[in-house]
Amino acid sequence: MASETILAAAQPWHLMVRPVLTWQQLADRRSLLFALLWQWLLLSLAEIVGSPVMLQVAGNPREGSAAWLVPLGVLIGFIPLTLLMNAAFAGLCWLFFRLLGIPRSYSDFLHWTAYGMLPFVLGTFLGRLCLELLHPAMIPQVLEAPLQFRGLSIGPVSWIASNWHPLEFNWVAASYLDIFGIWSLVLLALGLRHFLKAERSQGIIASVAMLLLCMLVITGIWQLFQRLGNLS
Repeated sequence: MASETILAAAQPWHLMVRPVLTWQQLADRRSLLFALLWQWLLLSLAEIVGSPVMLQVAGNPREGSAAWLVPLGVLIGFIPLTLLMNAAFAGLCWLFFRLLGIPRSYSDFLHWTAYGMLPFVLGTFLGRLCLELLHPAMIPQVLEAPLQFRGLSIGPVSWIASNWHPLEFNWVAASYLDIFGIWSLVLLALGLRHFLKAERSQGIIASVAMLLLCMLVITGIWQLFQRLGNLS
């Protein structure tokens, strides 16, 4: 057992810089609350930052106090969204890895995904912030994809992707599998070994399978965007 103790509220952030130690401590003493809390806060801020209503209110404070209820509605609305997103992803991983010979409880996978996906969620917030500050001309294009809450990816691909249409597969892939997406994949791969206690050979196979699963999810998102684009 690791000798250094990490506060439960700081574990999600500590995991991003010292993953092995934090995964080992989470295996012995886990708390799902703070991982979900940080996810909820970052996703809510990402939506508030990129909200056209909020930008309009900020530019014209005399619009009325009722408009400032928008952030409150976002904060409340993202509570079930965060829970549903984590529950669905954990269930998918539970089924997928069970087929690979890594039978763990649903609770184990829920903790594993909630903590491991935090860099991806952080990238979502920073992506929206980057979109507002660096690429404001792309905002109307991004809003054409109603479920594209990620905004622009952060990293080298963000400048390449600036000339792509948001409904193209390469744009979606670059947006979701950016530096923060890869960061989450690395944390999840380390969590397979140090949290879910998978064997080394199982961890290698599962890491490759997890990357393929992510590409399947990205492909599905792209196809959904294509259909939504055709309907509009």
